[in-house]
Amino acid sequence: MLFISFSLNSFSQFIGNQSSNKNDSIECLKNISVYKEFQKLNVTDKAIEAWKKAYKCCNGSKKIIFQDGVKFLKYSIENEKNIDTKKILVDSLMNIYDQRIKYFNEKDFLLGKKGVDLLRYNPKKLEEARNLLNQSKELRANETELIVLVSLMSSTEILYKKNILSKTDVINTYLSVIDIINFQKNDVKEKKALHNIAIATNTIDEIFSKSNAADCEGIVAVFENKFINDSNNIDLILKIQSLLKGANCINSDLYFNTAYKLNILRPNAENAYILAGISIKREKHEDAVTFLKNAIELEKVDSIKSKYCLDLSIHYYTNLKQYQIARNYAYQAIELNKNWGKPYITIGDIYTSANNCGTNDFEKSAVLWAAVDKYNKAKEIEPDLTEFANKKIEYYKRFFPINSDAFFYGYTDGNPYKINCWINETTIVRTRK
Repeated sequence: MLFISFSLNSFSQFIGNQSSNKNDSIECLKNISVYKEFQKLNVTDKAIEAWKKAYKCCNGSKKIIFQDGVKFLKYSIENEKNIDTKKILVDSLMNIYDQRIKYFNEKDFLLGKKGVDLLRYNPKKLEEARNLLNQSKELRANETELIVLVSLMSSTEILYKKNILSKTDVINTYLSVIDIINFQKNDVKEKKALHNIAIATNTIDEIFSKSNAADCEGIVAVFENKFINDSNNIDLILKIQSLLKGANCINSDLYFNTAYKLNILRPNAENAYILAGISIKREKHEDAVTFLKNAIELEKVDSIKSKYCLDLSIHYYTNLKQYQIARNYAYQAIELNKNWGKPYITIGDIYTSANNCGTNDFEKSAVLWAAVDKYNKAKEIEPDLTEFANKKIEYYKRFFPINSDAFFYGYTDGNPYKINCWINETTIVRTRK
């Protein structure tokens, strides 16, 4: 008590910053000092008993009593085994938040903390917890705490699975919390803060992606009219695309329409490439050519541009049967990435698919020699393709001309042979053994 008397003055200065001094009393300050000393010594049970006295006699004059009260009640809840007693403690915790709001306001901040703790300690009051979290988010806007945003998304998803909330509720909640997180991400530079934001973002994305609400039907229902009414809004377009990608809805009309509009407003190679893929699936082959050429023109990275060229090559020979143009784009892919063997595989496949070179069976089968040359070149450049290329070689060797047919046309194994028409390459004669 002597120590308390000496420390009372300095301690009252410390807590005096928390609120006005009009309700200060010696009894209040004494009880605070007692529980604070027990708290420092980690004698939590005695600290709690002393805190109860301070809470009763201080009559809401000190914010620190409410702050410590939350800590003490959480400790008690987490260590209580009796279910009924635990419920009473949770109600007391909620009351602490209400009283702090009454005396010190901070409603926007405290509703979030109250919602998080109610969700944690009394899941049966899920709707109430979600409402508290949502109120806090609406009031605090871009200053909403990450734990509140994550808890709001989690509670929304659970209530949707219980058929209490709709798909639209889930999607709108997701969009609102992600908007806030993106704002916070752009507003901070500290590594720890950015790390925490990344964890929160991944958690929220995972909750949303695993919810049945994140399906094509739900997303389209929410955003189709929004896009129609605001089709020049790039932020809206990117948001819709992100949602549709996450829900694997790239083949939807809405995704195509947003991608097409984005290709006009803000052309980029990746978007044009996606449009090409959708067009191929829809058998809009000429449109696919346009978008693939657009992607090639816009792409700055040679390795990616090479891939686009090869895809255009494959599209020309598989869907349009334009073999010479297909080969030209395969060679463009090689020029952009000389250590890539796959374009040679494609040229070989083009040759084996073409049936417009040669006037007789011998000349037509000779085209297979040029195809095998390309397969051999592919595995020479990229050894990982050896097994794949060898399977193709062994397959097409069965269709080489027989020795007597080659002799009839004046050739034997190993002779050079010029393939005319659009292929226009020199190879060597090989017969079926």
